[in-house]
Amino acid sequence: MRPPAPLKGALRLAGHVCARFSRWQAAVRCILAAGPLASLDERSRGRLLYALMMCGPGGFSLAALNRLIRNESNQSPAMDCWLAAAAQRLGNLPEAIRLYKQAAMSDRPYEAAGAASRMARLLEEIASGEAAEQIAEQLTALALAENRAVILVSLGAHHLPLFDEWLSQARSFAKGEVVALGLDATAVAELRSRLPGRVIDLSRYFSSDRAGKLHASSKHALWIVRTLLLRELVRRDLRVLSIDLDAFIVGDVDRMLDGFASADIVIQEDFSIPMDVARRLGFILCCGFMYLRPTPATKAFLEQFVERAVVEMDDQLAINHLIYQAGVRNINRTEDALSFESLGVRWLCPARSLVSRDFTSGSVVRHFQQNGETIEQLRAKLGLSGPPVG
Repeated sequence: MRPPAPLKGALRLAGHVCARFSRWQAAVRCILAAGPLASLDERSRGRLLYALMMCGPGGFSLAALNRLIRNESNQSPAMDCWLAAAAQRLGNLPEAIRLYKQAAMSDRPYEAAGAASRMARLLEEIASGEAAEQIAEQLTALALAENRAVILVSLGAHHLPLFDEWLSQARSFAKGEVVALGLDATAVAELRSRLPGRVIDLSRYFSSDRAGKLHASSKHALWIVRTLLLRELVRRDLRVLSIDLDAFIVGDVDRMLDGFASADIVIQEDFSIPMDVARRLGFILCCGFMYLRPTPATKAFLEQFVERAVVEMDDQLAINHLIYQAGVRNINRTEDALSFESLGVRWLCPARSLVSRDFTSGSVVRHFQQNGETIEQLRAKLGLSGPPVG
């Protein structure tokens, strides 16, 4: 039974307020009382999903999920996908796999059917160990040099023009070996012509549209697979710089990292999601720029990181919840960096004057948010001279 519109709005608002103050069970109760999943707006469903995850896989959240599955499963592929994500975030991977497959095989049209099918495949292969084995085999075939850092970047065909610009900047200001993760068949083929012997084919796990743009539902798969790759590279005693395609290197990144030699992990600071952590710590860690040294502390952390990212479906949520729940100690902020300890790891975040989240600052890395700019417009905003690459 659906509540009248005024009550429905009040319940959604109450759920928002409860979530704002980390009253996760109360948030779940309020949002569920506002009506069936299909009647909720996307923001409310997202808040419900997050609140369920933050409740943890206990009796309350599992009972709520089971009730939702019993009442709302198989009514639409989109809601089945939502239920699958909820099961995944509560650690019930077999149920998540079943629901993703159910969504993918529905007779009703569903634009995310391919993404759902491939997420089911990824979870199955993670559970069996096949995903880790395939990644290890591809890395072995690359025969990476032991004395050079690996610069890890991922993209689909849609972002090949941006990659050409990014690669030019990386080669100008970094000594590491660029390894690209191809997320679709076109990207893999094109990347192999640009980076012979330095491409990892991950297309089996991703779904893209005709323009080569990664489907929104497949982004979660990327954030999971990236943690598997980081773990395997660091297990091989390699230094790794994991960097987003919209993080342009504009200064001597090796010199900056050498100046932070005491840290196990150098990572970008931000104030964004997860906001519950940002409000409590005053910052969060951004996985768009992350440099890992293969220390025992880093290796131990990555084991936890992978496990948590698979469940939370997001590397940035996972890393921040891990450090917050473990506790942050010995915080020290200087003109150049923020440093602290957590989970046995020595963390360091370069100052925004070095690694930024905008176009105008960041003397070493400018990690910006794209808003539909052309390559020429991006270059102008970043202050890059000369004609576009390619």
